[in-house]
Amino acid sequence: MVLLEVVLSAGLFTMTALGVLTALSSCFRSLGNMRLESQAADLAISKVSEVHVGILPPEDDGPNEYEEDESLTDWTWEIITEEVELDVELEGPQLLQVQVVITNVPSGYTYSMRFLTPQPPETKETEGEPAEVAGGLVP
Repeated sequence: MVLLEVVLSAGLFTMTALGVLTALSSCFRSLGNMRLESQAADLAISKVSEVHVGILPPEDDGPNEYEEDESLTDWTWEIITEEVELDVELEGPQLLQVQVVITNVPSGYTYSMRFLTPQPPETKETEGEPAEVAGGLVP
């Protein structure tokens, strides 16, 4: 009788331990996914800010690697633009839908963010004269 109780208790202990290990594995996997998602969102917001400030033009570009930071060697970024067609006639510049796609190459994780921005005006440059950009002159 004692042997049966020992075998049953060992079986219960093994099943409980397997359940706990499975739960821990799931938690660590979710933690890794959250880390990827958080870092991708931060990188996407940085690229969106670069487009808003004018560091990057709102035009198709990529996929490109992050060359300025060695810790981002596994990440790529891409900008995809599309003109927005509206049924209503608006005064001012045409709107562009800009999509920023951030990809972690080893895991295949992809994060995408879209926003609307006015299409930049065409600059007319003539030789020897500065171009007018955003109300100022660029030498």
